[in-house]
Amino acid sequence: MASPNSKHEAFTEWVIQRGVSIHNIQPAQLPGRGLGIIAQNFIKAGERVVQVPIKALLTTDAIPEAFLNLHGTTTVHGLLASFLAFGQHFCKYSLSAWRATWPSMEDLQSSMPLLWLQSFPEIKSPDSRPNDEQFRLPPGIGGMWMNALLKPEYRRTAYLSCLLTKQRTKLEKDWALVSQAIPTASYADYAYYWFIVNTRSFYCDLPTRLKPLTMDDRMVLCPFIDYFNHADKGCNVDFGEGGFVITTDRDYGQKQEKSLLYLTELTAMIFSLSNVILFSAGTPKAQNALGEDFLTSLSNYIVNSDGVCFRTQVAIRTMTLHAEEWRQYVEGQLNEDKQTEMAADVMLWQVILAVFDAEATSAINSIEAMTRNGTDLPAAMMAITLNRWRQIRLMIREAVSNGMNNCTKRLCLEIMDDRSVQILEGAVQL
Repeated sequence: MASPNSKHEAFTEWVIQRGVSIHNIQPAQLPGRGLGIIAQNFIKAGERVVQVPIKALLTTDAIPEAFLNLHGTTTVHGLLASFLAFGQHFCKYSLSAWRATWPSMEDLQSSMPLLWLQSFPEIKSPDSRPNDEQFRLPPGIGGMWMNALLKPEYRRTAYLSCLLTKQRTKLEKDWALVSQAIPTASYADYAYYWFIVNTRSFYCDLPTRLKPLTMDDRMVLCPFIDYFNHADKGCNVDFGEGGFVITTDRDYGQKQEKSLLYLTELTAMIFSLSNVILFSAGTPKAQNALGEDFLTSLSNYIVNSDGVCFRTQVAIRTMTLHAEEWRQYVEGQLNEDKQTEMAADVMLWQVILAVFDAEATSAINSIEAMTRNGTDLPAAMMAITLNRWRQIRLMIREAVSNGMNNCTKRLCLEIMDDRSVQILEGAVQL
């Protein structure tokens, strides 16, 4: 494991001068994984390893009024990117030591799906499907589904609401405003810093002169903490009057990598479209009586390794219960018998879990075949996407194993293993 080079040492000295407190950790090159944070010596659970005071954060308050006024109603994301690209001469202090540690555009292209768009299959109509030999991202990111039963309106919704479409639209809107504010601005320079802000920002409810702010606009750049790698479990992150504070979640030995505690991004990005397919199979018994407005208001359906959230369970039971039974279930007054519970599990499997599992299996087989047969697509892109699809499939199968009735989960797992193609074609029933 290589020691950090001089630019990282210079940056560490710079952040300490800015008031950042660093205890017993350092940046280091991690073989096969780029830059990360390691322990210099043994660290006990609960120890504070980093504190970044508010004054050291890069926020919109660091942007001089003259530069800020050029931009009108630009988003915080767009404004920070513009400032980094074109406004450094307005800054009261140099950011060069920090900038030197940021990834290059080539580094970003190897890991950011928005920069892979030229590799995606063209969507010629709302109801088009990729074929088995095409590279594809998870539907929540790329917006494309293999499932044959998905109606054209859902395919259109999936594409328009997927992460890449939203990001591309956001970038285009931000650039349109910035290019008007600064006619000499270079798109290549702006896009680079837009991606830097996109990948290295933190969210916090920090008082600024730009009020009110939406959740998406509560973005700040946080020096040194942006060294930490993302993980499902890791160090604890707290924000308060003292700024950002990172404490260890467990004991760490010398040179052992540490990771920030992040909300599972896999769940947030990949399963954001669960509600799109939830009502695509048949006419729910309770839905007619209750109306779609109420069901839509539930929103935020989530699937993870433990199963599905209560909102999803409520929505599934609109397909298996009569209206009065459904109301009792929502109010916690219905004592389900085994048959009723199994009916809900079967519907959950048919409408959501089997569909996602089959999508993942098909994509895994496709990417593995492309890798074996040779492809012009970048190896990093293939490896990252393949790993993500494998994580999705594992999560789905854990959801079946951990969140379903014992009488149905064994059969569901067996069918997932043997009949994913038939599931995609809508030909499998329990």
